[in-house]
Parts: sequence; structure tokens; C-alpha cells
Amino acid sequence: MHKLKLQKESFLGGFSKTINNVSVKEIIDHRITSLAIPLTSEKKCASEFKKIFKKLMPEIEKSLSISQGNVIFRLASDLLFLCENSNKKLSKATFDLLKRSFYSTDQSGGWCCLQVSGNNVLNMLERICPLDLAEERFKTLDVRRTSMEHLGVIIFKKSPKEFLLYSASSSSKSFLHAVETSCKNL
Repeated sequence: MHKLKLQKESFLGGFSKTINNVSVKEIIDHRITSLAIPLTSEKKCASEFKKIFKKLMPEIEKSLSISQGNVIFRLASDLLFLCENSNKKLSKATFDLLKRSFYSTDQSGGWCCLQVSGNNVLNMLERICPLDLAEERFKTLDVRRTSMEHLGVIIFKKSPKEFLLYSASSSSKSFLHAVETSCKNL
């Protein structure tokens, strides 16, 4: 009998290119876990969160860096996304503590992530993103759900000239095409 070995593949083949001073790179070394707050359990979850991370749970549309390379987004009143760097994942013990209070689901296979950065990144994004991304309205470490070229997107502002864009993996090639086209049309 053959021994099959599964290998992880990226959705866009590890795409990385700079177009008109905008760097576009597929991020493949991460794990995404949704953390849902059970009905009527917000106080319990907030208390457990503070015990685990020694920080308050982020407000809606804000994020929190919990360790090097790992961040938690608050997307809704009852939903957080834990985005971990594959090389610096939370310990199993910490993860087990989270699962005692939150419903957790591995979402890694459902999301494609593009890192876009550079001097023209805001010009590129304003062509396809309906949000006002000016610093006074969309601050560093803010996160929002939006749409870009008819596709659902989570946009995270990592720094003034660097964003992470999460879109459904099932439409990753269409999403990359929209971002590339916006870069080319600057």
C-alpha cells in the first residue's frame, strides 16, 4: 500500500510582486481561529480573556497584539479572530484555556491573506475599497469588514503603509486579480 503524505499548498502559489510601488504578497505562514462568544457569556469570556492575556478584550473593529506575530481582531460583538504566525503559535495550554470559554473553529482553510504595503498602498486601496482609510478615520491596528470588487474582505491596518487583506479562499484568484489591477491602474 502507498503511503500518502499531505502537503500544505498556498492558495496563490506564494504570490509576491511589487507593482507601481505597492508590494503584494500572499501570507501563508498563519493560522486563523474564530472565537465565538456564547450567548449571554460576554462577561465570562472577557474575564477569561483578561486572565489569559493580561489585557482587556479588544473593542469591536479593533485588534490586540497578544504576542510577537499574533493578533486578535474583534469583528463583531460576539466574534473574534485569532491570527497566529505558524512559527509562533500560542501554546496548547493557552489555546485550551481559550476553548473553555469561547467556541473555536479553525478558519485557516477558508481565508486567503494578502499583505499590501508601500508608498502607493493607500492610492491602490482607494480604487477598490469603499472605506475611508485616512489615519484619522482608520487608525493603525483597526480592522473592518468591507467589500472590494464584489468580494467580502477583512482589512487590517498593520501600520500606516501596510495592510493585511483577508478574503475567501474560494475566490482568492479573483481577489488577487482585483488587487493587481488596482496596482496597475495607478
